[in-house]
Amino acid sequence: RSASSIVKVAAGMIDRRLLDRADLLPEPSTGGALIVFGSIVPQSNAQLEAVLRLRDVAAIELGVAAVVEPTTASASVEAATRATDEVLAAGRDVLMYTSREQAAAATPDEALRIGRTVSSGLCTIVAGLRHRPRYLLGKGGITASDLATRAFRVDRARVLGQILPGVSVWRLGPEALWPGLPFIVFPGNVGKDDAVAELVQRLRT
Repeated sequence: RSASSIVKVAAGMIDRRLLDRADLLPEPSTGGALIVFGSIVPQSNAQLEAVLRLRDVAAIELGVAAVVEPTTASASVEAATRATDEVLAAGRDVLMYTSREQAAAATPDEALRIGRTVSSGLCTIVAGLRHRPRYLLGKGGITASDLATRAFRVDRARVLGQILPGVSVWRLGPEALWPGLPFIVFPGNVGKDDAVAELVQRLRT
């Protein structure tokens, strides 16, 4: 077992500065950003509250109860897809997040199935969007991984560096749903309470 820094040490890589807006986005950069919150750990919940307080960010909640219920799942996902597309088409930033309540599970296997169902719903929404965002931020390690492999169909990506300590940025490869898209991988328990909100604001200017 090791920390992720073993890759840098083994490869003989030197320390680099944190990325800034110019490293991610060309000038001028237009269109809305897509911020996806799947993680429900306490630190992510605090960060979500800070993003919800931002002006000019449209919030779209994906209800967990509706997504795991077979009779309502399809309609819920379709409605969230349409709403997200409308915001992106208007050039505004959009926050899509899963409701914070956890669906009751009788067994660990059932809890795993519910988690996979919710993640599948998020991936279906992103894969079904018609308007390309300015960048995408995936909050939660599993959320980001699923978005990359299942929604974007990424086989390879270039890691540009870190935009915050512990928060890496990828540029998606040519085979991806949106080639060249900046993809911010933001783990669940990383960053202070206002870290995501501050990053969203920084990437606007």
